[in-house]
Amino acid sequence: MSYRIIVGLLFIVTSTVCAQCDYSSESPCNLDGGCEWVATYQWYDCNNFSSSTQCNNYSEYGCYWDSHWYYSGWSDCDGPSFQLETGGYCQEIEMPDCSELEETSCNHPLYGEGCEWVESDVDCEDLDTESICDSYDCEWTEDVEYGNCSNYSSSWSCSNASDQCGWTLCYGGGYGEWSYCCTGGAFQTDNSYCDGDASYCEEIQYQLGDINGDSSVNILDIIQTIELVLTGDYNYIVDMDLNDSINVLDIIILVELIVSI
Repeated sequence: MSYRIIVGLLFIVTSTVCAQCDYSSESPCNLDGGCEWVATYQWYDCNNFSSSTQCNNYSEYGCYWDSHWYYSGWSDCDGPSFQLETGGYCQEIEMPDCSELEETSCNHPLYGEGCEWVESDVDCEDLDTESICDSYDCEWTEDVEYGNCSNYSSSWSCSNASDQCGWTLCYGGGYGEWSYCCTGGAFQTDNSYCDGDASYCEEIQYQLGDINGDSSVNILDIIQTIELVLTGDYNYIVDMDLNDSINVLDIIILVELIVSI
């Protein structure tokens, strides 16, 4: 297909393309899966209103006109500070990096586009130190118990409390007699452990622009990209300017790439 035909296709696309997230109201913006409505606010302070009319207009927010003529001969607007929504705008949802996604999100058709879940052969429960656990993005759980050998009153509980506790002959008690007791002092038992999943989400390796997967960027990729623009669909492989949308600019970049080959 010649360069003139490609230019003709671009002309058709240009006449039908609308900017993504170009919505002026909240409802259509939120209906678009790739957009979100951002409300804007303005702060007000009742004390800044200089007239009774202006003050009373915001009485529902706690403003009131307070007359001090009897005491000082002047009046003002009293009340709290508050904020009111003044409007808003529609913007594209910023997609997270693949490495920031968990297992379910990694396979999400919107947020996980271009990502794949990689199963790890590392079992987090086999990792016995915090540093190694963290290096595999597993979760280290602190579980430290504190005790004192003197609190145990039988040979069995003493020997099982800690390695430093011992059941020995000792002198004392209410009658000042020799008897057995658990000695060894204070101790701590560290039962901390590694848990979680060492699997991770990563970006799929692909050739940018090769939407049909034939290992080259050609006119067939342009045709499929034009179809995406016309239908309003998205495919990360032909998002040439990496702005999370497919439009005529991506097609132009594809054409320039093919012509330069």
